[in-house]
Amino acid sequence: MNKSKGQKITVQFTEEIINNEDMILLPDFPSISGYTTQTSYGSSSTIDIPESAQVGDLLLLFWAKDDDPIESVADGWERIFTSYDTYHRLSVHYKYYQGEAKQFTLTHDSEETTAIVVSIPKADAPVVSDAYKGTTSNPTSPSLASGFDLETPTLWVTFAGCDYRDITGFPENFTENNIASNRSGVGLAIASLSSTNASESPNSFVMSASDQASAATLAIKFKAKSEILKEELKAGWEITGQEYKYINGPLLDKEYQILSVEPHPTVNKALLITMDTFSRFATIEGDISVKYDASAGSLAGRGGPVESFTRTFIPTGLVAEPNPGIEETLTVAAVELIANLEEITYKKGFGEETLIVAPAELTVELVYVGVINP
Repeated sequence: MNKSKGQKITVQFTEEIINNEDMILLPDFPSISGYTTQTSYGSSSTIDIPESAQVGDLLLLFWAKDDDPIESVADGWERIFTSYDTYHRLSVHYKYYQGEAKQFTLTHDSEETTAIVVSIPKADAPVVSDAYKGTTSNPTSPSLASGFDLETPTLWVTFAGCDYRDITGFPENFTENNIASNRSGVGLAIASLSSTNASESPNSFVMSASDQASAATLAIKFKAKSEILKEELKAGWEITGQEYKYINGPLLDKEYQILSVEPHPTVNKALLITMDTFSRFATIEGDISVKYDASAGSLAGRGGPVESFTRTFIPTGLVAEPNPGIEETLTVAAVELIANLEEITYKKGFGEETLIVAPAELTVELVYVGVINP
């Protein structure tokens, strides 16, 4: 533990933790481990995350909406693609699953919507193609060059959305994970292909009739093994304690956000847990709890997987900065207010006259009081 900041915890084991890059075994290609589909009508959509999703998995949200041009982005997701053509909106969002509830709500104007969510283990953020947009019965994505190194195992996912029609057929050269989610006012579908090619050109989707549609393609590769190892070491940990809301105030439960978990640089058979800079435990009151959940983590020693455990201890030697500070309010007010009024002589009067008097000078004095709770 770093006694000056309350930011680091050392966890020592009875045997060496053997998680390392050489122990990470990847399948031949990134692959979709699970998916969900939902359709709805109204001003919000309740969308499920696949039950198979594990901490660290890449999640992709394919989402289509009828008519409305206003874009919607779910909290915690990043939009990587969007296309709008008068009567339909098609967008793709991604994030990494962190163990949260496997259901979320997307708010939007009242329209018909449809969604597909997929989970992809150990996958990096996608590369996306340009968009096709037009009126057709066979939406076709432009080709995509991934920019990956030669012979990189790649999962290619092409997708299409349309207005008022169903998507009933899939690209003949993308035969994996053919998934459609149609509703009376909007259609949506995806299909995938695994290859080591540097580029791919999907064939067309098939719609029930011609209408406005959009299409594009994603290229997805594995994360670097160094990044996968960081996620493996970090998964399953929970650091909690209590802090006063303010001096002599109520105690509040707090979960401290972990920045990283890594092999300890100087202590044998140990891991070093570092808290986020703005989530230190310098002002903790009483015990700090260190919990490891084996169902969410994958730590292993030479004797097998590390079992779940919880340990508590009282940190000593912490430097409170402050411990804690009184609830702080910075008030900026006028120190001096001077109004100079000058005599005005009217020669002619006008109806509904209004005289506005405003201060000619406003002085604000700010006093430096030091850095509080950096």
